[in-house]
Amino acid sequence: MEKRILGKRDLNLLTNGWMRKMPSGRLTKVDMEARVLKLFNQLESEDALPEYKLLAKQYLWKVLDSVKEYSH
Repeated sequence: MEKRILGKRDLNLLTNGWMRKMPSGRLTKVDMEARVLKLFNQLESEDALPEYKLLAKQYLWKVLDSVKEYSH
């Protein structure tokens, strides 16, 4: 395997490149609820054991309850 010394550009992409992929807008309560409900719906179509689905649903409901605590 060939070793390569990283230049400034490569190091900058490694250390700061992830920031370019992150959304820069606000995440509202409604957006978060929609995302969690989308995960809930995706869970229904997964081929997993019913016990795992039940546990995942319980935690998704906890996330929804936490989100609902915040006022808009």
